[in-house]
Amino acid sequence: MGIRRNLLDFSVALMRAAYPMRRATKPVKIFVLRNNDLGDVAVITPLFQALKNQFPDAQIVVGVCTASKDILKHNPYVSEVADCNAPWHNHRSPGKSLTAALGYIFRSPEVKKLQTYKFDIGIDVLGSPFGSILMMRLRIPIRLGRKGYAGGHTGATAYLENTTTESVAKGVLGFASLLSPNAKLESDTKPQLFLSPDEVEKARHTWQEMGWNCGKSGPRIVFAPGAGVPAKQWPAEHFAALAKRLSPQFCGCILGSREDYEAGELIREASREWTNKCGSVTIRDSMALISLADLLVCNSSFVMHVASGFNKPSVVVLTRILDPTIHRFFWEVEGLHHALYPEGDASHVSVDAVEQGVRKALAAGTGSAAVLTALQDDVR
Repeated sequence: MGIRRNLLDFSVALMRAAYPMRRATKPVKIFVLRNNDLGDVAVITPLFQALKNQFPDAQIVVGVCTASKDILKHNPYVSEVADCNAPWHNHRSPGKSLTAALGYIFRSPEVKKLQTYKFDIGIDVLGSPFGSILMMRLRIPIRLGRKGYAGGHTGATAYLENTTTESVAKGVLGFASLLSPNAKLESDTKPQLFLSPDEVEKARHTWQEMGWNCGKSGPRIVFAPGAGVPAKQWPAEHFAALAKRLSPQFCGCILGSREDYEAGELIREASREWTNKCGSVTIRDSMALISLADLLVCNSSFVMHVASGFNKPSVVVLTRILDPTIHRFFWEVEGLHHALYPEGDASHVSVDAVEQGVRKALAAGTGSAAVLTALQDDVR
């Protein structure tokens, strides 16, 4: 991997020397590349406000996978969200070979469309050789990248050093500092997610219907059993056992993709009263439902960041594939995420531990009469 990456970086440096670039123009056009997973897009959203504060008249275009586009809908700091299904550092892409990456850069209709924008500034958030080549293919004169993660900095005009001393959300604001060293940046780095009044009203109506079905108006709990990587998933049977314990006291909803439907059905059957929405609601619907919930129980996944964006507490169940210290440092928002990790030699976090975490998080997160009543029972 080291030799291959060095060869790629050397090739990128040669391309930089050979590729003629345009001069930057005004008003500035900025391209931000984030062709990664859903959660990766959510956590960098504070960058868009920082860029807009520095360049109020700028056109900011964000290139993401098609599946991620709806996350940025209604974002006032983003001018346009472009399809950028680049096949690198993207688990949704079927092919990640060198041939596939170069084929995308030099033959994709998506890239041809991006060329028409004539961007002045390009930001490759993750940083990679292919990202640098794409920026040069778009003839972007000011190209920001990252050194030390996946490479590609040899094609950048300026770059950030990869670090283990800052969270992803805080670190990404460094790109704004590269453009304006004296820029004043917001200290709040929670995801910035925006819903329309109609979306919120629709979610409110849905929660009312689900409350009628289970005979409760609250507290509202969302279960999200899915994850982008299967090894990150707490077993569906554990989610089901937890739902059976909580359903007599709480109104619940299960969210996820079509791939999570069977897990959702297992949880619904165990709860007897909760509603399985896996595969039947959009990303926007899911965001709105979480925004009106009292608590989210999930794996390390996109919805964890959604909960943070709407200041909702979450109990995040980690598996042994994840390092809890690194996870806490890079991804979690203090006071909102309550991460649990398997104890001793256990393969998974116990249902007892997650139930206790749920009740503690709810007790700490709200003082409503409904929650306090529901928490009177001792943890089993």
